[in-house]
Amino acid sequence: MNKGILFLFIGFVGGYLCSQYNIFPSGFNKSDHQKSVGHYKDDNCNLYTVELLDNDPKMIDNLNGIIESVQRLAIRLAHDDPEAIQIMFNLLSISDGAASEAIHIQLGQIIKRNPTLFLELLNKNYSASMHLDGVVGNLGSDYVDEPDKSAIEIKQRIDAIHSVEDPNLEEIKEKVLRSLRS
Repeated sequence: MNKGILFLFIGFVGGYLCSQYNIFPSGFNKSDHQKSVGHYKDDNCNLYTVELLDNDPKMIDNLNGIIESVQRLAIRLAHDDPEAIQIMFNLLSISDGAASEAIHIQLGQIIKRNPTLFLELLNKNYSASMHLDGVVGNLGSDYVDEPDKSAIEIKQRIDAIHSVEDPNLEEIKEKVLRSLRS
């Protein structure tokens, strides 16, 4: 997994999990921090991290646990674990912007490694609002300004999808192929 993608992935998933488990205080802002802690070192500093360190060191253990969980998820994703891939599809449904792009790239990389599993889980999670072209066609930063390299990757993805013979996946297979060819 690309380090930049992993960092973005950890940030997105960590933030999501933190909000789900209420690890960070809600409604916390810079001026509250300045009043309560009395120092604010850097405008680019994450307020919540500073709040954790200053007011509740026990929370660091929770945050470290989240980071370890995200790292384990990334490893499982790299090994085409169906549950990890399903988690990525679930995260895709609540993400936007750069987080969605990072998820698209990771999901798309599964196509060549395990096209049947990819189509099975895509079929299970597909909706008309899904940006299928992003999921199957976003190749990542390694392919920017590399048209020959991009064409080879797209061709390999098309070939991988063509290799799937499950009749139950024929409809999603055709959608993916249309998207990859466009």
